[in-house]
Amino acid sequence: MSLNEIQTLLGFQDSPDQPCGGVNALLDKHIDEIHRQISEFQALQDELFRLRSRCQSTGSIRECEILRDLGAGTATASPIFPS
Repeated sequence: MSLNEIQTLLGFQDSPDQPCGGVNALLDKHIDEIHRQISEFQALQDELFRLRSRCQSTGSIRECEILRDLGAGTATASPIFPS
């Protein structure tokens, strides 16, 4: 959480008799953001695995399909290389 979010969260303590809906809303927003980031990281991991599977360590750099894709510009639409 950001410092602002933590300050906001702690600020709720100044009104102890109020409903805790604001606390829950702040945490729900943070949970949603974490879920979005996890999804993006999962997509990135999947793309890295896909790229890694295209190049065998035993070949030469000349034969590396990862670098060939980069040179041809075909990797620019992936999550790793955003446009």
